[in-house]
Amino acid sequence: MLKIWTSAILGLAIAGCGRNTAEPVHGPEPTATINEIMKTMIVPLNNAASYLPEAITDPETPAGLAGASQVDADWQKIHDAALAISEMPNLFTMEGRKVAAPGVKLENEGQPTYLTAVQMGDRIRVDRAGFLKHAKQMQDASLALAAAATAKNVDALYDAAGKLEESCSSCHAAFWYPPPAP
Repeated sequence: MLKIWTSAILGLAIAGCGRNTAEPVHGPEPTATINEIMKTMIVPLNNAASYLPEAITDPETPAGLAGASQVDADWQKIHDAALAISEMPNLFTMEGRKVAAPGVKLENEGQPTYLTAVQMGDRIRVDRAGFLKHAKQMQDASLALAAAATAKNVDALYDAAGKLEESCSSCHAAFWYPPPAP
């Protein structure tokens, strides 16, 4: 009798394999555009990460003047801003993310040295691998910036900040501006 029950249960289990009756799970979808992410997240975070090193390294405001705890807090702010920036490439590269909302004109759109949001989106679609490469460079540079802040290493901080700036500039050159004239 035990063999019959075991066989029946095993048969039902095997019959049920391969049939997925659960509802499909959908992950998050993009809500903000790349332009909105740049304006509301990247610019403020970049400003925080850019201006604080001057307060830390300026000989006119030594740690004794500002107080060691303030300098430590500034290093932490740089770290936190850099860590937040390191997540932005994940947002930029999310499938379905638009450059700008339909009908929204970008700040410099229409000027000879800027593409339209539609043109930018087309470039990203055509060269998705290149866009992902630039996003990875941005992430790596911002993580190096966070590590430099944690180590309170001024030279590494400026090196990483330069690499972060370069990652932004090279991405903008590839996707935001028209190709150079022949």
